[in-house]
Amino acid sequence: AWIGLGRAYFREPDTYAKALTAFQTAARLAPDRTDFFDNYAEALRETSRVAEAEALLRRRLHAAPEDAQCHYLLGTVLLDKASSPAGEAAAEAETREALRLSPRQPLAEGQLARLLLLRGEARAAVLLLQDALALKPYDVNTLNVLTRAASQAGEVKEAALYSARSQAVFRNQQHLRVLEAREHQDLMNQHTHQQMAQLYAETGQ
Repeated sequence: AWIGLGRAYFREPDTYAKALTAFQTAARLAPDRTDFFDNYAEALRETSRVAEAEALLRRRLHAAPEDAQCHYLLGTVLLDKASSPAGEAAAEAETREALRLSPRQPLAEGQLARLLLLRGEARAAVLLLQDALALKPYDVNTLNVLTRAASQAGEVKEAALYSARSQAVFRNQQHLRVLEAREHQDLMNQHTHQQMAQLYAETGQ
């Protein structure tokens, strides 16, 4: 029950602290369980407890070395604190292992692309990001990084197209949030619902 509660709280940034408390309670009541440590580590990271998140992920991977999500998250944590090429290499190794265990994961592909950009491998980053975008066509973060990667690779026209697409998706997402916020006031407004349906389609929701 505490794990489920933690996951429910973690859906909203305003309740990350409550999520962390729930996961801490679950860990205390079931000290041998590690299958929820991905969510627990994310809650720690989002509340600026990166060292604890890293320790938790390493404990999980000791128990379950083929947990692709935890390899990806450990790569994220290591990238957060990387201050040298060695730190970036460690983050890359974990991210590559995540993709080996679970290929074509957009978040891991995006993370690996950012690491490749750090050492100037823009073209390789573009290829990864294009695949991530094929899997999640309306992801603004992927579009933004792809814009930067294409620009660094000398693909100026493509970079401009990705940038324009990112801006259009972002505008639609913002408009959709406005409509969702006032939906309860316009329950009988057919035009509002038509607008929302169109925006859901245009943002892949």
